[in-house]
Amino acid sequence: MAVENDLLSEFKEMTQQVPASLLESKINPEQPQLENYYQQLVLFVYRNGKKFSALLDTTGDHSFINKLISTDQEIWQEKHLLERLAIPKRYASTALIGMALNLISEWVKSDFQETPQEFLDIMKKLLAPFFSENLLFHSDE
Repeated sequence: MAVENDLLSEFKEMTQQVPASLLESKINPEQPQLENYYQQLVLFVYRNGKKFSALLDTTGDHSFINKLISTDQEIWQEKHLLERLAIPKRYASTALIGMALNLISEWVKSDFQETPQEFLDIMKKLLAPFFSENLLFHSDE
């Protein structure tokens, strides 16, 4: 499907722009670069809301979500982020990516009940402990 491929391509391009420096040291959820990435991600979903709604239809077909997860995991591997995981990568990446994608899916299904900024705040609060307490990543210090 062309719409699906376009969204996945744009998502990958946006995610590829995450600076390598963001991943070179302890990940801090308050880091401006990470904050900027989250903001871009949320605005990307919001701007493409109708497309996401159609692709996340409740028909039970999870192929788009699976492709989105695969795309995100490819980027994790390309950025060598998986090498820093403190627990087996299949669990860590599944947990973090799954949580983020389920949050986004719920926001889309709610027809964007929260503003992008409100949703960004929710996402940061839920994901921050994974980064700030080094639950998933080895400390570089």
